[in-house]
Amino acid sequence: MRIGDYAKHLPSGSPPLHVGLLPDGARRWAIQEDVSLQYSYCASANRLCDLILFMFNNRVNEVSILISNIQNHCRNIRDVEGMIIGVNEFISQLRKLRFSGENFAKNVFVGAHADQNGQYFRINSEIQKTKVESQYKVNVLIGYDPFEELDKAIVASQSETGDPRNYLDFLCVSRPIDLVIRTGGYNLLSNFLPLRTGYARIKCIDVLFNDMTEKILGDILDEFFLSDRIYGI
Repeated sequence: MRIGDYAKHLPSGSPPLHVGLLPDGARRWAIQEDVSLQYSYCASANRLCDLILFMFNNRVNEVSILISNIQNHCRNIRDVEGMIIGVNEFISQLRKLRFSGENFAKNVFVGAHADQNGQYFRINSEIQKTKVESQYKVNVLIGYDPFEELDKAIVASQSETGDPRNYLDFLCVSRPIDLVIRTGGYNLLSNFLPLRTGYARIKCIDVLFNDMTEKILGDILDEFFLSDRIYGI
């Protein structure tokens, strides 16, 4: 989908159909609550599943989540091990998660440098085996590297169409994002899907992710719902 596929004007009353989520703050929450990093990441996994269903119930039909980028996997061993446990817990829960009793589309994208022993590849393979057609979708990015994504998209475009310029059709997330929400207080995107967030509204909040409530999320969705979105000059 290219920029021309965006509506020129989305009036107030339009929900964000595709939400990007950067769930930041698990390490700081562990310190704040005096719990292990592993416990904090597992709490984040539970929170993610609850908030995904909340968004589906509020007219969002696609959620893209930056679990980690390639830089996160360069941290110290203790941090990385805690993160991996939390990621595995989230993917395990996501595999079983249902909306209104029905399964929905789930896609997991893993950066090559983050999966050197193939653990995430096995998890992703299991999810893809149960892939379903649904209007609801969750995209999960682990060890995400936008340069790797672009390289793979160009190669796939050349292979499938004979023209590398069709690379946008081969990115890991196919639709533009309407709203990006980042918890934890930092106002940056951390290389999150740069070719899909160019026209997204960005909301950065000070709340650590494990303290993110449905009320806070609902207020952010309502704020978007009441805003006008105009593209171009």
